[in-house]
Amino acid sequence: MAGLALLTLFPAVLRAIPLGAGVAVGCLIFLVAGRTLARLPLREPRRPLIGLVAVAVGTLLLAVGLARPLDLKRGAVGTPVLSVVVAIVLSAGACLLVEALLRFDALATRWVSRLGAVGLMVVLSHALVFQFFPPPPQGSVKIFAIVLVIPWVLAVLANLTSLSRALTGAARWLRGADAPVSDPR
Repeated sequence: MAGLALLTLFPAVLRAIPLGAGVAVGCLIFLVAGRTLARLPLREPRRPLIGLVAVAVGTLLLAVGLARPLDLKRGAVGTPVLSVVVAIVLSAGACLLVEALLRFDALATRWVSRLGAVGLMVVLSHALVFQFFPPPPQGSVKIFAIVLVIPWVLAVLANLTSLSRALTGAARWLRGADAPVSDPR
């Protein structure tokens, strides 16, 4: 939370730190929120309804202007505190909805779980990809696709190696395995 407070108070200073490292400090609140919310004991039948309500409430708060959108790449935290809460509520709601949809497809569930497990590497490495492919001011679908795909591919590949724990923060996945394998190294 201290990182987010610094980003709110001194956005220009934190934006000036190379590779987005200053902005990344403020973004750690989202990792903490995700890990915390994943541990909440929600009854199974209510999860999709809670997800739908969360997405609706978050969208409504943005639509009526009570919460301004976040643009963390530029160090803009929107409406202090509320915009971050709305982003967390929207993300949690979307996760609950996707979880309900994926319940019926085991292969998709495995891949979403695998991608989620290596998300930390993606968060920490995508700024480096931006250094090689800086987006133009008006945006670019091509650059967006490159910056989106490269960190995810690298994270999944790293997750297949013995360095997985160090690089991704997640246990190593063996090819064809349904679950992570403990790596004694």
